[in-house]
Amino acid sequence: MGKKIKLSIITPTYQNEDYIRQVIDEIFKDIIKRFKEKCELIIYESGSTDKTREILIKLQKKYPFELIKTPQRVGYINQVKKLYQEAKGDLIFFLDSDGECHPKDFWKLYKKYQNGNFDVVTALRIKRKPIYRLIITKFDNFLIRKLFGSKNHDANCAFRLVKKNIGKKLIENCGHLKHNFNSEQLILAHQAKLKIGELAVIHRPRKSVVSPPGKILCQIFKATYEIIRFKFNHE
Repeated sequence: MGKKIKLSIITPTYQNEDYIRQVIDEIFKDIIKRFKEKCELIIYESGSTDKTREILIKLQKKYPFELIKTPQRVGYINQVKKLYQEAKGDLIFFLDSDGECHPKDFWKLYKKYQNGNFDVVTALRIKRKPIYRLIITKFDNFLIRKLFGSKNHDANCAFRLVKKNIGKKLIENCGHLKHNFNSEQLILAHQAKLKIGELAVIHRPRKSVVSPPGKILCQIFKATYEIIRFKFNHE
């Protein structure tokens, strides 16, 4: 039998030709090459019509990672659920593939996890730009804290470290909040009285294909509505 995998790094990607090469380079340079135990990287590309898939296939000649790909877009939630199912490590490090949070900040989360034996450690993005994204995040998290008693200040941040069995269970029970899928995991973790850690990382502004400025107001209303509905449907 091969050496047991200690860490699974998982990331979904879609229409990400601008950033995917940089992020994978950073993952291997700043995490995998420095990690002293066996780890794996799993990437799920779904339905991209730009050069994302082409770039990933070329990068497989340079780096050893598992690539899951589908010709049609299956959606962020389905991608994340599949990635957690496939992860074999004792710990799962989940990040979005646009590099909004620098992969090297994994080590901040890992240190906090080791020192505090947390079940989940998640990032708090500071110096976030553009300003309208910061305002949305603050409002969103204020609402979540008031409704659910959560202590987190950036619950929807897609940059977190979680114990495998806990992560898989949380993901299995999630999927009600389309616009707050990552927040839903922390809401359930809080309700289960799990030990949740949070620490600050620097935010890198990224152009969003999924949430462009023109769709922001509509998404805010939908996100707010689904959070309130989730509260009263899961009392």
